[in-house]
Amino acid sequence: MRPGPQVAALREVLAETLEIPAAKRHFIAMGNGTDIDYAPDSAHPLVGRFAPLQPVEREGRPLLMAGSEKIRDVVTGHTDRVRVVETAADPAFLLRPDGYVAWAASDGEVAGLAEALTLVAGP
Repeated sequence: MRPGPQVAALREVLAETLEIPAAKRHFIAMGNGTDIDYAPDSAHPLVGRFAPLQPVEREGRPLLMAGSEKIRDVVTGHTDRVRVVETAADPAFLLRPDGYVAWAASDGEVAGLAEALTLVAGP
């Protein structure tokens, strides 16, 4: 952070870069830690990522956004610990209380949901 022409030039380039909306979002995500992928090898690209759009209040509990009856059947034993919101959104997804996606799949797919529910909400 010493003064000088090189530092001033770098500061100017960075200021210009931050005027680009996508670059600004990228730097903000890096600073907030929301660009971290906790499950890089998962079957769905949302799993392990922070869900930037929190669609409804979660009340400190995991949140399952799904519309399929098959998915609701899997959740039956966890409804006291998981808030279920019926939606036509695709993919269906399970959010951890901290806002990270614990499970996601095309609505109607249930593979891995029971395991994710156990990890997020307990047996």
